[in-house]
Amino acid sequence: MTKAKCLDQNTFSVFRESKYMLKTEDEMYNFSSKDKTGVLVGADKFYEQFVENVNKWELIPENAHVIIYYSGGKDSNVLLDLFVRFREQERSNFTLEVITAAFPRMVYLSNDPKQQEAITKVISYWKNRGIEIEFCIPKDSYTDEKLEEGTFPPCYICEQYKTRILSDRYNDKGYNGAYIAVSHSTWDMMGYVDELVQMVGRNESWKDIPKESVDNDRFIHIAKRCYPKLSLEKLTYIRPLINFASPDFKKYADAREIPLIPECCAEIAKGGWYVPYKKAIMEALKIREWVAPRRDPVTENVRFDLDYDQIMTFAKRNGAMPDPDDLRSIPLEKLGI
Repeated sequence: MTKAKCLDQNTFSVFRESKYMLKTEDEMYNFSSKDKTGVLVGADKFYEQFVENVNKWELIPENAHVIIYYSGGKDSNVLLDLFVRFREQERSNFTLEVITAAFPRMVYLSNDPKQQEAITKVISYWKNRGIEIEFCIPKDSYTDEKLEEGTFPPCYICEQYKTRILSDRYNDKGYNGAYIAVSHSTWDMMGYVDELVQMVGRNESWKDIPKESVDNDRFIHIAKRCYPKLSLEKLTYIRPLINFASPDFKKYADAREIPLIPECCAEIAKGGWYVPYKKAIMEALKIREWVAPRRDPVTENVRFDLDYDQIMTFAKRNGAMPDPDDLRSIPLEKLGI
């Protein structure tokens, strides 16, 4: 079974010292310069790119019911802020619903006064901006024990439990026709594509993976996250930030003074040392020359430079990216929420 992975510390250090390190890219958004009104120019440029994405990919039709999967971290807070700004500055002919799968419990249902204070601050901040956040409480059987054991990477465990919690929510509410907004970034894309290519292996295409295998289930569950818009029978998934670099999210949140819910699960997992897969991949791949695509020596020197289109081209060239029509033909219960 192919699962979310992380590089061991020795390998991680080697990549950090790699001679293939690329020169640092100039920042797309200058978050330090201010205009005359004191509004950070970088945050406005960030917002303008979001608006361009929404219009280019037609992500928010009139009268749409948009559901934002909100974790309280920098990515989902930035996504929510952009949607609120869009509704205030562009058009308001759509509704917003914000839901949180409250797992792990140590993050959302903690007895620690500081953690409770941080969550209260976040809830109050968004309530003052007209947004109610609904916390979906996990079943009693969804505990943090596996996180504390360190048997699996915490991100993999969270993904499993959060998917079940949100699936239960979907089954209870029946969100037919809803637009599910997720804050996946280009960094997430790099991790997903790397895993997809690994699962394809020496096969010519993802279609050669046995359909009843666990790898096939994992493959299609990840592949559906790689498109900015994917319309299925009952739901449409939208990812307005899929061509944004993850480090810019924190700069945007700081510039807009958005409070975040602290995450602590990674700190206790694996004996206190853990690097999420997408971050390890970025250390290994984003800042060095990309490994030559298989069966195509002409493109040996290709570089991604965090370009969404190039990442997708790489995945398709390696037979690791289904077309949207292929994904639409798969039952929703198998795709996962």
